[in-house]
Amino acid sequence: MYSIKFAEGIGEVTGIMGDTSKPSLSASEYPVLKAFMAKEYISSQSVQDFYDELNELERKYATTNQTGKAHITLKEHARLKKLRKVAGKFSDIRKVEREILGSETLMPEQKKAALDRANLLMVNMAREALGRRKVQ
Repeated sequence: MYSIKFAEGIGEVTGIMGDTSKPSLSASEYPVLKAFMAKEYISSQSVQDFYDELNELERKYATTNQTGKAHITLKEHARLKKLRKVAGKFSDIRKVEREILGSETLMPEQKKAALDRANLLMVNMAREALGRRKVQ
């Protein structure tokens, strides 16, 4: 983490990384203010819960394939298919996020807004897959 921040600092000083190379900070991301402010969807537990469930179902599916004995129910298999589709969409969103971060034409504020929207979209997709209410 510190090496990344150091490298970014060097890049800014040497001019390798211009003002548009990374998203701007919102008020909740400045070190002093960060302790007092939080966004409900940042580092969402819902996304972690989604992947925990997906991994558990994948493990059951793999065990069934390896042993030839049913370790996953038909209902769980259907759920696994649904979660795999959502995980595929997450992959697409992360690809877009990388493109946003690498953009030389977007301003930092635009990058920040686009990344926030992408993150919120992933959280709401995870929450929907888990049967939870969406975050605004």
